[in-house]
Amino acid sequence: MYANLEQDYEKRILELETQKNLLRNRINQLSNENAHLRAQIQQLLSEDNQTLNSLQPPPNLHLTPQSGQQTITTYPQSPSLDQPSSPSGQYMSPPVQLGDASVTMKRQCPQCRAYGFAIKEVDDRTNIISYIPRRMYAKKRVCTKCMHEF
Repeated sequence: MYANLEQDYEKRILELETQKNLLRNRINQLSNENAHLRAQIQQLLSEDNQTLNSLQPPPNLHLTPQSGQQTITTYPQSPSLDQPSSPSGQYMSPPVQLGDASVTMKRQCPQCRAYGFAIKEVDDRTNIISYIPRRMYAKKRVCTKCMHEF
């Protein structure tokens, strides 16, 4: 009676060991494939960044369409009195003339140039401004398109 149980246990142990070896081989296979795919992703991202950098206009060029015409206006990189600054010390882009309305783009990603609702403000939990009456944190902006924090 005990001999049968012992043989059954040994059989089961051998089955489990072979199953374990098969699973280990599969894990190794998948991890190699994962590493290969990550390398491909990095290569594609670097190619995309190179093409994006070649396509982006310089940061000091701004298009200002006026009455159906497109004109290019350049602004100096250094701060000046003409260019308003935000409370965080970063410079806002100049007003864009759209017909009679004047629009100032306050939020613009310095990396991908996305603006408006693509930029969200979140608490910067590394920078506490005040403890009283409750903890108040500084704000930082995050671009939802490229996830750049500034």
